[in-house]
This record gives sequence, C-alpha cells and structure tokens, in this order.
Amino acid sequence: MKVDLFQILSDMKHVFTFSALIAIIFTISIGDAQAQRWNRYKKEIGFSVGATNMLGDLGGGPGDGSKFGDFQMEASRLAIGGFFKYRFHDRFAVKVNLLYGQLYGDDKLTENEGRAFRNLDVRTDLFELSGQLEYYFLKEKIGSRYKLQGVRGYGSSNLSMYLFAGIGGSYFNPKGTNESGEWVKLAPLNTEGQGLDGAPKDYSQMTMVFPVGLGMKYNITREFGVQFEMGMRFTTTDYLDDVSSRYYDGDQLAKLISPESKEMADKRYNSDGRHAAGGVRGHDDKNDVYMFGLLTLTYRLKSKPRSRIRL
Repeated sequence: MKVDLFQILSDMKHVFTFSALIAIIFTISIGDAQAQRWNRYKKEIGFSVGATNMLGDLGGGPGDGSKFGDFQMEASRLAIGGFFKYRFHDRFAVKVNLLYGQLYGDDKLTENEGRAFRNLDVRTDLFELSGQLEYYFLKEKIGSRYKLQGVRGYGSSNLSMYLFAGIGGSYFNPKGTNESGEWVKLAPLNTEGQGLDGAPKDYSQMTMVFPVGLGMKYNITREFGVQFEMGMRFTTTDYLDDVSSRYYDGDQLAKLISPESKEMADKRYNSDGRHAAGGVRGHDDKNDVYMFGLLTLTYRLKSKPRSRIRL
C-alpha cells in the first residue's frame, strides 16, 4: 500500500485546524457563559427590617452634647424599607432606597441635668428616599453552574462586603406629648417662635440627607441572600426633634400662634423663669444626624439572555 505523505500532512493540518477551532469555540462559550451570568444577575431587590436612632438635641449622654456621646440604645425604634439595585461593574452597584423609621428622643433618658430639667420629648415619623453608590472591596460570587477546572464564577466567595455613600431626601414630622400625654404635631406650633421677630425663620419638614456606611452580604443561593447594613444619615436640618436654638417669649407664642405653642415650647419642671425668652433650648450649631441598622432579604432578578446570531 502506497502511503501519500502529503495527503497525511494535509489531513493532519485539517485536524489541527479543526481542533484549534473547537478549542476557540469552547473558550468563547465559557467566556460567554460567564458574561451571561453577569448580564442575567445585575438586578436585585430587597426587603429590610431593623432599627433607627437619632443623634439630636434631646436626651443624650451626660457630656457636652457631642454627637456620638448622645447615642442611646433605649431610644432605638423600628425601621422598615426596600431597595432596587443595579450592578454595573464587578465592584460597583447603584441602589435606590425607600425607608421608613421612627426617631425618638426624651430628656428623661439622659443623665445630663440641664437636659433633664428641660423635660422635652419627641417622636418623629421619617420617610427617606435616597440613591447610593456601593463599592465592593470583597466581591461576591454568583458561581459557575458546572464545576469545570479552571472556570470560576463571578467573585470568589459567598460573602461580600461593601462601602456606600449617596444623596437623598427625607420628610419628617416631629411630635411631642402635651400635659394630657397625647402626641401633638410640633412643626405647626413654631415652638421657637419661627417666623416671628427676633426668631429663626420657619423650618421645612423636608431635608437633604447624605447616607454613608458599611454593609455585609451572604449569598444563600444564586438568587437569595441576606445582608446587614449600618449607615449614618447626615442632614441639613437641626429640627428633626423640633429643638434647635433658644426659648421664645411664651406670652408672645400664646398671643401670636396659640396657647398650645406656649405649652409645648417650654415644659421645664421648675416654674421659676418658665417661659422666659432667650434661654438655651438646643444646640443650633449642629445639624441632626440619624442612622439605620438593617437586616435585608435580597433576591436577584434573572434577566432574559440576549439573542445571538447563529451561524
């Protein structure tokens, strides 16, 4: 049998070309599968429950009223909310948050004698809408469907950690207790004489907020996960608790606004000097801060794969 060396070499060339083509297609397919997982799990929703706390002018520690010295665990109240998140990079995501929390402060909780003597309290219903940018310094894993040697899923762990910062707005509605123990809306009462002669201007019940914080997430499955997030909200108002500057003349409040304004403006225990104008009521050089601690159940929304041209 005659052997055609050139035919053999030609056949080997075709085999090599075919094998190389298969290898290239396989590599592209794996890369495309990774890209598909990335594209199909960019969107995420979450439902949150947790607690909120306020660093304002009411209550607080025995010191000079510094923000973190004012933290009181017993003033924490319920918070709930939800978010929609879009992942546009392996380390970055944008998120829209809608949150509700109740802020609370009470001078009865403080060891500061001056504040305790003031005897003010507040319960503030707050709604926040904000946009945030998340940076994942520890990336999460979506994971490969099959255990192929050398093929990894997105990220390297089911655990991820991130920092976030953003901007948003909040609506707040402070209330205080009157002599009958009923909760009364404080903003309409202008308790510090807002808008009157020699007093600050009336305040808005809307404030800008600047959220910053840290989060940690654990993926239970490819779709479901849980995360815990702690965040501070820096505001542009000093009236989350309706307390900012000085006492206004009580008789003028009763005459120009209402007798209830006079009652809610000054609830000091001692009758001496009661309703006297000019006394310090709050720290008007510091805007209020509040915080959220949230436990969230997350769910990745699976997008439809993009159509591809088949050859």
